[in-house]
Amino acid sequence: MKVLSYGLLAAILLVKPVHASDLLQQYLELAVGSFDTSQQAARDDRYADITWHITEIWPGDSKVRWTYAENWAPDAERPYRQRITRFQLAADGSIQADGFLLPEQEAFMGAWQQPERFAALKPEDLQPVVGCTVYLVKTGAQRFEGATQGQQCRNSHRGASYMISQTQVSADGFVNWDRGFSANGDLVWGPAAGGYQFRPVGQQQCNEPVIMVVYGEIFDRAGFGRYVSALAESGLYQQHQAYHLAFSPAVAQMEGEPPASRGMVLARFPCLQAAKDFWYSEAYQAIIPHRQGVAEFEVSFLRELPVPAYVH
Repeated sequence: MKVLSYGLLAAILLVKPVHASDLLQQYLELAVGSFDTSQQAARDDRYADITWHITEIWPGDSKVRWTYAENWAPDAERPYRQRITRFQLAADGSIQADGFLLPEQEAFMGAWQQPERFAALKPEDLQPVVGCTVYLVKTGAQRFEGATQGQQCRNSHRGASYMISQTQVSADGFVNWDRGFSANGDLVWGPAAGGYQFRPVGQQQCNEPVIMVVYGEIFDRAGFGRYVSALAESGLYQQHQAYHLAFSPAVAQMEGEPPASRGMVLARFPCLQAAKDFWYSEAYQAIIPHRQGVAEFEVSFLRELPVPAYVH
């Protein structure tokens, strides 16, 4: 049985069965369009500003759908990757996404704006990308997640042996995490901190950070530990580019004597919308029950202030 990244295989049981054509349509409604990483690149220089253009081609078959994608770096004369992808339902109910290479890439440059240019091209003219199939599972009303399998996707870029591709697709765009590894599992290329965040072109900027202040009383430390573990395993902080600034216990107490059950956490989000997306996500709402009855909290979000000029 295939093992999906993010521990998502169990999510299949939580989603009502839908017809194959409906599932593919729901996915493509989210995945077709123009997306870029400009917001992420503006706040984190570890990530480049990349643009994806994705359009559907060869319409007509509701059980097999095709897209063409062009991936662009800033100021480039040509896309750094052009790829056709075939989407169809796998035996286990997931969406199977298989990549194909074009026979003459330059001839189709810019065809995302003119998909009719693919009319003369046939699927049998394409070269399959072997071992790099992505299996996608529907995990919410407008959310799909998936990954390649094991070490099957061979890759020699920068001396790598294989690559792993993980993706999340939602109404907010894509989070795509491609990484290359050596034969012994060392990271060779790709970001170590998390995936590239592709947002629909023109979407509002997310660059006004907020601080989440959590103040609470913990009545059952062992029970609360299950909540902490579930949150850590979910990867939600990484997905929303959030991180902890500080948390109790205090390293020094200058005034007052707080009870041992009291705790505090400070976490930073890139903007209030990112914090809301985290809080109201189906994944986090499913984790909240782990802390009910074992802790009580007050949660506030404060605007992060700029660093004063006198601080070096």
